[in-house]
Amino acid sequence: MNVVLNSSSTAMLLENENRQIEFVNQAFCDLFNIPAKPEEMLGADCSQAAEYNKVLFIDEQSFVDNINSILLNKEKVENELLFMKNFKVLQRDYIPIYKKDIYVGHMWSYKDITETFSLNKKIEQQKQFYEDILNSLPVDVAVFNEKHQYLFVNEVAIADKNVRDWLVGKDDYDYVNNRNKPLASAHFRRDLFQKTIAAENPEDFDYEEAHDRKDGTKQYILRKMKPVFNPDGSIKIVVGCGVDITNRVHSEEKLQLSEAKYKDLVNNLQDIIFNVDLDGYFTYLNPAWETITGLDSVGFIGKNYSQYFVNTTIDKTIAFNDLINNNNSIRDQEYSIKTIYGLKNVSVYAEAIIVNQKIMGYRGTVTDITERKKAEHQLVLAMQRERELNDLKSKFVGMVSHEFRTPLATISSSVELIKLISENTELELSSKIQKHTSKVNEQIKRMTELMNEVLLISKIESGGITANFELYDLLLILNEVKAEHSYSNFKINIKSNQKNIMMRFDRNMIHHVLSNLFSNAIKYSLTIKTIDINIELNDTHVRIEVKDYGIGIPDEDLEKLFTSFFRASNIRNLPGTGLGLVVVKYFLDLHKGYIDVASKLNEGSSFIISIPTTL
Repeated sequence: MNVVLNSSSTAMLLENENRQIEFVNQAFCDLFNIPAKPEEMLGADCSQAAEYNKVLFIDEQSFVDNINSILLNKEKVENELLFMKNFKVLQRDYIPIYKKDIYVGHMWSYKDITETFSLNKKIEQQKQFYEDILNSLPVDVAVFNEKHQYLFVNEVAIADKNVRDWLVGKDDYDYVNNRNKPLASAHFRRDLFQKTIAAENPEDFDYEEAHDRKDGTKQYILRKMKPVFNPDGSIKIVVGCGVDITNRVHSEEKLQLSEAKYKDLVNNLQDIIFNVDLDGYFTYLNPAWETITGLDSVGFIGKNYSQYFVNTTIDKTIAFNDLINNNNSIRDQEYSIKTIYGLKNVSVYAEAIIVNQKIMGYRGTVTDITERKKAEHQLVLAMQRERELNDLKSKFVGMVSHEFRTPLATISSSVELIKLISENTELELSSKIQKHTSKVNEQIKRMTELMNEVLLISKIESGGITANFELYDLLLILNEVKAEHSYSNFKINIKSNQKNIMMRFDRNMIHHVLSNLFSNAIKYSLTIKTIDINIELNDTHVRIEVKDYGIGIPDEDLEKLFTSFFRASNIRNLPGTGLGLVVVKYFLDLHKGYIDVASKLNEGSSFIISIPTTL
């Protein structure tokens, strides 16, 4: 026996009735740092040992008092905890020894449980931490084992701590019997519990409970259960929670009454009635939404209004605070709304929903004013068109008056000169007649070009010109136009990333476009006699740039460049009608193309045209 006790990790001390040591093991000597062997301590008096060893413990006096009390009572003491100054935690047992009811001594045993105590303390702290969290939640929480017995109930579920402690290990049948509640509720909860743990998707199981309060009102609780599984798939615990939805239920009842009262009225209105929350999400839309937009009004509840209301002036979606002014309302402001038919014009009235001086959202009406705006637009267009025609007529009359008068005067004077010259000698007559008849031909050509362009504009305005698309090589047309302008002393450079560009276009129209751009480049280049033509073909378009190094165009004239009879302010006395680029733009419009211009005064201009390759 001594061998077994000596090898034990538990510190043991056996004293007789006189407190003399009968047995002590090495573990005891090691625990209390005694510099002696166990056999050397046999027979030693321990009456003063407590006073000697008390310095090892945090509460010195308590250590001494407890030993004296235990020895006095001579009753068994188990699992007494002692806390040492070296941070060790000891568990002490005292066993009195009797022979034929006569006290003959006692056994002290000490275990070092520092690690176990620390671990248990952490576990208890963690347990308390989670219980505090569960008790602070604004919902009632209960945790069950696999047999539907309570393991934990938070304070919201049961306020009385004694009842909570009593309920652990019991089930709903115990609870309803103890509290004199209907047995049916226990049956209902047990049935739901069984369905929850058996279901493939337990998330689907929730239910509402109604309880009678002491004041006679109803309390509504939404309950939900969710099992937690062990790695092997068995049930570990089941967590249940309940949320008081009484206020929500009452609000829903009031809302239903309100909706029933006004539903017929708003459903028959032609204007949209809407409610949105503070973030702009629809909370209500009447059927007029579907009538005006073609979109399902029910399906749009919960969607943000900003996706559908557009400020066309700045061409972007508007934020709700753009709609509401300092008075928290708007009055008949016009916006556009997205529909399946395209944008529609609407007039919006809105005001804040204020409860207890706090804005809860916004409500208002939307009136479809699309037809009214169309009529207004048509009226504006008609008036604008009338003004443009009047301006065109005035410019045309003034231009024709000037352009016709000058050529005719020249022709008249030249004819008179011919008459006078005819009286001179035959040699002189021949030379002078040739000179003046050349002037006559030049002016006749100007008049012919003017009349041709005027007639072409007239056909364009009347819609009498259509494009005839056929397959041609665009580079071939470019070279033809270049050859036609070889009369000038200009160097015309053509650069292309392709050897040929076969595509469909109206040959006459594109020839006219290129010829006009070439002629302008030559006409307005007074010093540098070079024109660069750059052609680039990509997957969808062909891009042609005609660049000159002439007088350029003033910035303020660029936006009016494609207006009938408009000519830049720096052209001096260079001839022209102001109609050529108008015709160019129209022909490109028929090809679904476009023209752009970049220019710097006295440095030159670049006219860039782009034409789709698939027509």
